[in-house]
Amino acid sequence: MNDMKHHNFILLFFLLSTLSIRAQIAANYIDKANQGDSLAQYNLGNCYYNGRGIEKDYSKAAEWFLKAAKQGVSKAQFNLGLCYKNGNGVPQDYAAAAKWFQKAAEQNHVDAQFYLGLCYTNGKGVKQNDVLGADWIRKAAENSHAEAELYMGLCYLNGQGVNQSDSLAADWVHKAARQGFPEAEYYLGNFYTYGKGVERNDSTAMTWYREAAYQGYPEAEYYLGLCYANGKGVTSKPETAVNWFQLAAKQGNADAQYHLAVCYELGNGIEKNLPLAVEWYQKSANLNNAAAQNRLGSLYLHGENVEKNLTTAFNWYSKAAEQGNVDAEYNVGFCYIRGYGVKQSLKNATQWFHKAAAQGSEPAKTVLKILDSKK
Repeated sequence: MNDMKHHNFILLFFLLSTLSIRAQIAANYIDKANQGDSLAQYNLGNCYYNGRGIEKDYSKAAEWFLKAAKQGVSKAQFNLGLCYKNGNGVPQDYAAAAKWFQKAAEQNHVDAQFYLGLCYTNGKGVKQNDVLGADWIRKAAENSHAEAELYMGLCYLNGQGVNQSDSLAADWVHKAARQGFPEAEYYLGNFYTYGKGVERNDSTAMTWYREAAYQGYPEAEYYLGLCYANGKGVTSKPETAVNWFQLAAKQGNADAQYHLAVCYELGNGIEKNLPLAVEWYQKSANLNNAAAQNRLGSLYLHGENVEKNLTTAFNWYSKAAEQGNVDAEYNVGFCYIRGYGVKQSLKNATQWFHKAAAQGSEPAKTVLKILDSKK
């Protein structure tokens, strides 16, 4: 017990000492900043922004960043741009943000170059211009800015501001992934999954998904779950698939929530649990996952682990159908022809059956043939 008290005393002493040192540093910055020292002004802005050695105050942070920025300190110009972008300490103003990003970018501030590129790409604070956006993003990427490398790859993938090139897209995404940037690792996994700019390789795709998933990137966790569920690039392991689906689902990935629901409903890789299946279908459907919405529609139509409700069934089918889910399009047509949860309408039913048939639905084609034969 005495050892524990001693340990806590040491921690408290260390904490108080650290706070005291930070306060002294902040006080020193104040003296120098008031004398016009530009670097001290920038550092004092950081102290106010982060609450280090002084009470956090975004307004005062912006004031000191502005003083330093006017003296040409690129770091202060960039931080002031962020203040305007996010509305921290100043009214949100994208034009002012772009202005300060530009000043910092012209001094080769890498983060500013990337953010300025995004301003042009998205038309935030400046007139939208994909070419200028790609140019500034490239400058940051050439300075090994990982996120800029990824975005440069996406520019080439989509032909946004540059000539479309899958191979150059893959090259840039590779650069970002090699820096351990999880979003890039995930995208690189997709490149190998679909053979975009690289030779298709499920094993390599799985490796990159795993790198991103280990960093908690939810989309990668979901795709890694699919790899284990379908045996793509790795031996099929349903239990491991469920583990990855759960991790992604808990982070709000709607696709993972849907697949986790399927696992609970069918008992794939985990003990069958129908109430939990419904719960995860509902969460996924609420995030606009069409497959989950369609499945919920069927559950309510038949009263499977939920109270039967034809109106609710039709509503979920409709939400999924409006997203182009072919099974839901057929099901909406079925509801209209039977009058399930909606007023019976042969005209509306036929329209939805045609939509489903156009996507290759054999049941819809069969129903249309039967309807045609009765004309």
